[in-house]
Amino acid sequence: MRSIVVLMLIVSCSAYSQYLLPKPIPCIEINDENIGDFLPIIKAEECIESIADDNIIYPAATNVELIAGDYIELSENTIIEPAAAGSFTACINQPSLDVVWYTPNSTPGTVPKYEKLELGVRFNDTIEAEILNFVSGSTGTTLNPYEPLEVDLKAEFWWYNEGTGIWFGPVQTNGFYFEDYQRGVDDWDKDEDNDYHFRVRVAPDNEGLWKCKVSAEVAGHGTYEAADFYFNCVPSSNPGYLRVGDNNRYFRVGDEPFFPIGNNLESPGHAWLYTDDFLCDPEHYLEYYDRLTKMSGSGANYFRFLVEPWATEIEFEHLGNYTNRLEHAWEFDQLLDTAASLGMYMHYNMQVHYPLETPGYYFMFRWDWSKYGDPYSNVAVCHPVSDSGYCYRRELDLEDPKDFLTNAEAKRYYKNRLRYMIARWGYSTAIGMMELFSEANNIGAVSYFEDVEGVCTRPDEGDWPEGYGKPYENDPIHPAKIMAWQNEMLEYIKNDLGHNLHPLVVSYTGEPDEGGGDLSFNLPVVDVMSYNNYFTTIDKYKKVYDKRAEYDLSTTKNKPLIHSEFGTGIAYLSACDNATRFKKNLIITPFTGVSASLYWGYQFGEDTAYWSYMKPIREFLEGVPLDEENWQVGPMGTFSEDDRCDYFYLRRPSGSNYDKAMGVLHNRTYNYFTNGDTTKLYSPEDSCKTLLQEEKPEDIYLDPINISYVGPNLKLKEMGVLQDY
Repeated sequence: MRSIVVLMLIVSCSAYSQYLLPKPIPCIEINDENIGDFLPIIKAEECIESIADDNIIYPAATNVELIAGDYIELSENTIIEPAAAGSFTACINQPSLDVVWYTPNSTPGTVPKYEKLELGVRFNDTIEAEILNFVSGSTGTTLNPYEPLEVDLKAEFWWYNEGTGIWFGPVQTNGFYFEDYQRGVDDWDKDEDNDYHFRVRVAPDNEGLWKCKVSAEVAGHGTYEAADFYFNCVPSSNPGYLRVGDNNRYFRVGDEPFFPIGNNLESPGHAWLYTDDFLCDPEHYLEYYDRLTKMSGSGANYFRFLVEPWATEIEFEHLGNYTNRLEHAWEFDQLLDTAASLGMYMHYNMQVHYPLETPGYYFMFRWDWSKYGDPYSNVAVCHPVSDSGYCYRRELDLEDPKDFLTNAEAKRYYKNRLRYMIARWGYSTAIGMMELFSEANNIGAVSYFEDVEGVCTRPDEGDWPEGYGKPYENDPIHPAKIMAWQNEMLEYIKNDLGHNLHPLVVSYTGEPDEGGGDLSFNLPVVDVMSYNNYFTTIDKYKKVYDKRAEYDLSTTKNKPLIHSEFGTGIAYLSACDNATRFKKNLIITPFTGVSASLYWGYQFGEDTAYWSYMKPIREFLEGVPLDEENWQVGPMGTFSEDDRCDYFYLRRPSGSNYDKAMGVLHNRTYNYFTNGDTTKLYSPEDSCKTLLQEEKPEDIYLDPINISYVGPNLKLKEMGVLQDY
């Protein structure tokens, strides 16, 4: 005898008022073809529905459970087979976590491959009230939503492989606290009706059926779970994440080669807030998006972004409390969306070095480690009285920024900061690489300032008293501490958080001090090596080539080498050289063996007229399978009797030889400096010409007879079949 059951329980849905309205998690729809994918237990956040006209027969010898949060609807054709060895249970069990669907908002239950899936999560009223007490600074019982020891929300994802019939997973991602905003005229307007303050983001990387389970551990309250739910991942045009290629020299995106061409666009408000005492406003972000759009239109595919303390830094004034920075976190959401829409990839520098200098070298007294009245910050004209210092200095009572590297609580809080950043933004394919820290060897630097007739002045470094300078250079154990700290943080990202979607980068100004114990470039958790390259010599590009060649001799440095920053370190040269150095970097460095080189944007980030030089080199390299065909840098060479010219090239292996090459011919001594001799710098009397007479840069070649234009500077060409290399 067969039993035919029609079971339906409907729970009314509440109305939502949101900036972006959430949608209910879609029902699980069962038919006679897919039922085997779900059994024996079918859980649904909202509902289970039978949609087929054909009979759906639940297997007789299986214990079957249907559990839904709102309702279960089985069609009149549903057949439940009686059997001594099996049972059938259907029940409504409202979960202890409320989960809704935010993005993609127009297609709940369906996500394009590599695109953002965003879920909203709500706890019960008691927990929500305690969280609100914390973020609002109210009295009463509190829960810190940024502290995983108090609120630990996670989501686990499984992907169903139809070919094998196996669920693969789980892959875990963490939830994060969120506020929604819209831009006002001078500030941001918060969505006061937002009921879902926790969000989960992921970008599914396989087409087909997915399953998700959201759960949380809440201090003093216990464990909470949402019901499982399912969604489909469908094809998209998104090619996926940037990754290091198989030859460990070049990058790929999907199945295509990718050579980063672009510039540093450090942060919103950089030119205005460099030394100021206030945070960015919406106008600064809009200006930044405009510059990014112009750079993309000029041919760039890549840009470097620094988490600056006046913009998108989430933890500066308060330790372990990001509430006053959530508007800027929201703007970083918009920035990633903007970059994705432009097809741009971001070099994501996750921490700039200013907050760990005391005081800041670049007059950033508001944004450095020290607070007003600290021993190294006693020049009154330099420091605002309101300066309370970096939260790690103040709230952990750490005297020296070097202690930041070893203090257990400092490291725990910093890992929480990284966890939040990975949870919120780690899904994004618009992020190309993640750079842990900018110029790690500047950590702990102490700069010297004087009051000169009421003006805050920084003397030349050679005139600084004893005790000032970089501990990286004068403290014999400091370099090893830098390496140990970076290794611990990168292992936390890769191993504890399980984040392997983006290559991880370490960054230095100049090279790391390996003789002093800093072997960070050799660490297995480091995917890409980077040092910021600032020097001016006539053989600069030879030195770039030589360093890559030196690293090639090391098995532990079998990874890409890039220059996250590249330039002269001499600001006035940007006005005097007609952007020649900028053009040289774009065109020469791809053929020296380095895998990317980004000019420092302070010199050319504002001058969009020169960005057009990005397009030809990008087009020249685009489509060349540098990784797949294992292209390699060839031996550089010089020609002419006095080595005034050199050349750099890449070549393609073919058997025991090479069958093709492409490269650049370079006139080292092209005299571009005096071409700008009428350019006025700081005053009518101060021009490039007078500057040249007073302090000739060492990389400027001056012909004693004729110091005018010497000849063509660069020529980019495909060199064809090589016979003699």
